[in-house]
Amino acid sequence: MKTNKQIVCAIIVTHFPEKNLIENIGAIFSQVDQCIIVDNASSAEIIDQIIRPLESEKVKIIYNPINLGLATAFNQGVHLVEDDCDWVITFDQDSKPNSDLIQNLLSFYEGAYFKDEIGLLAPTHFDQKTGYRGRVYENLKADFMFQDYVFSSGSLIPTFIFKKIGYFKDELFVDYIDHDFCLRLRNRGYRTVVVAKAHMAHNLGNIRIHNLGPKTFFSHNYSPRRRYYMARNRVAIYREHFSIKNLWIFHDIWFGIKDFIKLIFVEKNRVEKLKAICAGTLDGFSSRMGSYDELYPVYANPAEHNLTLEQILKNSSLNLVGQVIPLLIGILTIPRLLHDLGNNRFSILTIIWMALGYFTFFDLGLGRAIIKLVADKIGEGNRKEIPSIFWSSTFIMLIVSLLGSILVLQLGPYIVSSFVDLASDIRKEVLDSLVYLAAAIPIVTMTAGVRGVLEAEHDFKTLNYFQIALGVFTYASPLIILSYSHRLDHIVFILLLGRLLSLIFMTYCAFNKHPELRKISFVERKNLPRLLTFGSWLTVSNIISPVMVYFDRFFLSFMVPIKLVAFYTTPYEAVSRLLIIPSSLVRVLFPAFATTGTLNAKKLMSTYLKSLVFTAFIMIFPCAFLFFFSFDLLKIWLGSEFSENSYLVLEVLSIGIYFNSLAFIPHTLIQSTDRPDLTAKIHLFELPFYLILIYYLIGQFGILGAAIAWTIRVFVDMVLMLYFTKKVIHPATKFNHHKGSKILTRATPS
Repeated sequence: MKTNKQIVCAIIVTHFPEKNLIENIGAIFSQVDQCIIVDNASSAEIIDQIIRPLESEKVKIIYNPINLGLATAFNQGVHLVEDDCDWVITFDQDSKPNSDLIQNLLSFYEGAYFKDEIGLLAPTHFDQKTGYRGRVYENLKADFMFQDYVFSSGSLIPTFIFKKIGYFKDELFVDYIDHDFCLRLRNRGYRTVVVAKAHMAHNLGNIRIHNLGPKTFFSHNYSPRRRYYMARNRVAIYREHFSIKNLWIFHDIWFGIKDFIKLIFVEKNRVEKLKAICAGTLDGFSSRMGSYDELYPVYANPAEHNLTLEQILKNSSLNLVGQVIPLLIGILTIPRLLHDLGNNRFSILTIIWMALGYFTFFDLGLGRAIIKLVADKIGEGNRKEIPSIFWSSTFIMLIVSLLGSILVLQLGPYIVSSFVDLASDIRKEVLDSLVYLAAAIPIVTMTAGVRGVLEAEHDFKTLNYFQIALGVFTYASPLIILSYSHRLDHIVFILLLGRLLSLIFMTYCAFNKHPELRKISFVERKNLPRLLTFGSWLTVSNIISPVMVYFDRFFLSFMVPIKLVAFYTTPYEAVSRLLIIPSSLVRVLFPAFATTGTLNAKKLMSTYLKSLVFTAFIMIFPCAFLFFFSFDLLKIWLGSEFSENSYLVLEVLSIGIYFNSLAFIPHTLIQSTDRPDLTAKIHLFELPFYLILIYYLIGQFGILGAAIAWTIRVFVDMVLMLYFTKKVIHPATKFNHHKGSKILTRATPS
């Protein structure tokens, strides 16, 4: 229809429309000069029965073979008609305008005193199913109102505007394309106007009305996929338009919070929607835009791959819980242990805890090799070879760990004698503890092999039951023993017993999961090359990496009075617990990276960047908190003496922990794609420089020097790991580290 010689073209986007499309097109058809239908990959049956019969001289149809999204479809229509008409009006397939909608919009435009400022005219909307209008439209008393944004459906736009501000943003795909367009209008001095006389029925989601006593409220019940787009694009729009009008963003945040609460309490399929919101939020911060199906081909077709998005999120959460609970127990028990044991004994106990963790290097990297190889066999459906892989690895680890036990028994007394400030009674307790520490080596090593089988099965639920139990036992059992004895050898014996029980029950669970393991299979030569090749370089890293992590304590033990060691190890133990966040993620990412790298290099890089940005964003907050409040936190937790001696150490270490957490992601990617040699070579390169640096800085600054040396080392490690990731990614990904750095910078608060 022509009003005051204004030529109007309607652009209607369809995607699997229902039969009411014919009725909706009829309501539009009589009001415009031209109709453009852009179909986004509807089925052949729908096209033949509903869409194609609408084609005529006045109705043109664009058929897209794939779903290009709402923004791109609108742009296709605009490009087709913008030179031949004065106005375009955009519609969704489920919008039905009143018969005088366009006439009322154009009549208002002609009579408006600010017509030169109008960039978009919009009607009031009401939900077709419920009649719900929304408070903004219900309270509209005047002839018009200015709005920060309106729905894209029903928007009447003069065609010259597209030359002024650009088109709809393709990368948004769907949702918030109208917000972005209206905010760009405002930025260029144009107004978005809602006309009171113009009305349109629209599907505002699966609206449902709820009653809570005298109060009535509604929920939208969007699908998980829509929740993803809304969360992602909301973050993207906030980042781009924050400086234009902050009040709108705060209003939208408040709306989002209320919508989130409704989702939690009254909507269905909550878990999938929450996962979609989390994924969308992360992608918004990392600027990963476009189609969901292109971004998540694995998750869109989970049957094609072993590991799904649901498993990654679930297993990472289990891992995090499995580490947080022991951490909380440690926070509660350490002050009492420090008070009852005294500085000297407690310092030795922290070194014993460290040694029990360090003993895992005796598995020669075969624990992680078991994860990879067993997972491969499960995926192939070839479980017959799993016993051979497991028992071949186990026998090798047993032999090496027994040699380690002999080494501890032989060298232990010499090492203990080097503690010059150690009282004679404490020295005897430590010497008596050596036999228990030696016995712990094969137990800890065998546990790594059994754990590998369960991780290959993604049985993180069972693993974390054991991790929680063992973690609580590690901190709580010394406290219980103190009621009977303060001797360190008695405490070490109880710690050994806890690890033995954990190994027994974990083996029972693994054998139930894999009954074929009950039949012992001796070493087979065919498995040795791959096991030893994969594990040998991991062994180098597994030896050097803990050395660089823990050698600060050994240097301190020789170079400063033993009572000062606790002023370093205690804040270190506390702040290092933040690494449970990246470690929870990479335990799941290791098999995901290993599988994805052989199937889809582009997807591998996508997952890598997303994980890196997420880690950078989530870790900045606790690290900054510890940095700025280190003195007060230590004073509240451990008293004035500790805060005076340790707060600077905690500040420096909090910076180092941030760098170290980022290095987790590239380190895991490199090792999971059959290049563990790279991480080993990086650590070999770092080791001599680090030993020189830590020796010099401890000599100059004492325990603070140890913290500075460690932080410098992990920063260098992070930089090298990020650089060498490109060595393991297929060239087809065309990875750009500069681009990745820009994404990382944008996602990290300043």
